[in-house]
Amino acid sequence: MIAYSTQWLEALQVRRQAARWHRTHLIGTAQYEAILAAYPVKFYTPNVFVRIGLAFFCWILVCSLLGIYTLFFPFFVTDFDGCGITLLCFAAGLFVALEYNIRTQRHYRSGIDDALLYTALTFIFSGFALWDPRWYEHPLTRCVLALPVLTFAAVRYVDKLVTGLAFGCLSATVFLTVLEISSAGRIVLPFVMMAYAAAGYAGVRRLKGEVRLRLWTECLELLEGMCLITFYLSGNYFVIRELSVEWFDQPHVPMAFVFYVFTAAVPVAYITLGLRQRDRLLLRAGMALLVLSVLTFRHYFSLGHPEVLVTLAGAALVGFAYVAIRLLKRGDLPFTYAQDVEEPEEGQELESFVVNETFAASVQSQAPAGEIQFGGGQFGGGGSQGNY
Repeated sequence: MIAYSTQWLEALQVRRQAARWHRTHLIGTAQYEAILAAYPVKFYTPNVFVRIGLAFFCWILVCSLLGIYTLFFPFFVTDFDGCGITLLCFAAGLFVALEYNIRTQRHYRSGIDDALLYTALTFIFSGFALWDPRWYEHPLTRCVLALPVLTFAAVRYVDKLVTGLAFGCLSATVFLTVLEISSAGRIVLPFVMMAYAAAGYAGVRRLKGEVRLRLWTECLELLEGMCLITFYLSGNYFVIRELSVEWFDQPHVPMAFVFYVFTAAVPVAYITLGLRQRDRLLLRAGMALLVLSVLTFRHYFSLGHPEVLVTLAGAALVGFAYVAIRLLKRGDLPFTYAQDVEEPEEGQELESFVVNETFAASVQSQAPAGEIQFGGGQFGGGGSQGNY
């Protein structure tokens, strides 16, 4: 199902966790090195600057190929149908190139696979729009056509950006469907979207506990956060009022008091649940959305001169931060101000690492003394520990 090597993806997760434990002195250097040796990763993943450069180079190369094609075969791009079919054919070719780079060149987040994936998806949607513009005359049709493509790409290539686009497409599908099938869609729409976001959050939380889905953990965490934000925005007074004015030309919001209470209560509920459950995502979402709630009320209710209000709000935040830091530094609370230490979720994993290190040490001790051990490099000589 996943285009990348699942064995290397799992090894990459283990190495990342081991690196965090090593930085926080939960495991020693010998254990950390044994873990790296036991879980090799042969992906080509350069640093962020090389990744951006490779992505830009790949994008220029694809555009150049498309330009050369139009020079040699101009009769294929003289109308919308020809342009649409051309882009769809190029998208298929880009997916083939993407699979080739992943399987043979071992690219993983190298910039080239990112550029090929995003360009191929862009060509698919643009090709459908040019091939038959009637398919894209209605927003709901666009969402229905794009959703399976984005879902497939998110699952196969474990890409967080595509995962976010797929969630946005699904949310837009639900949003537009309610408006289409219900004459009272404007009234029930906020509550339907709240129910949708709450159900999605509960479903994602359950999926995160599935061992077989551990390779999609980062994507699921992104979906979890987007569900929390969607739930809040579904009942935010500013969002509802502005959509009512823009889409329905009705500035009056029914049950405005309910949405005012919702706007103020949800961030507080997120923060409270985050503190009680020690859920970092809930806590961060609550603090970020609390700012949006303050801005929402500030937009509709004036409390005086803006400069005075901003000064008082800044002073209050500084005072709150000072008191919170002093309390967290005491060390008698369930939370701390110390640097983040990601404790292992299960002691069995750490135990397995220690056992593996023990076996690795025993195997090394049994190796012949005069035998030369080569390996570790793929370019320029054995033992270079580098990929090219």
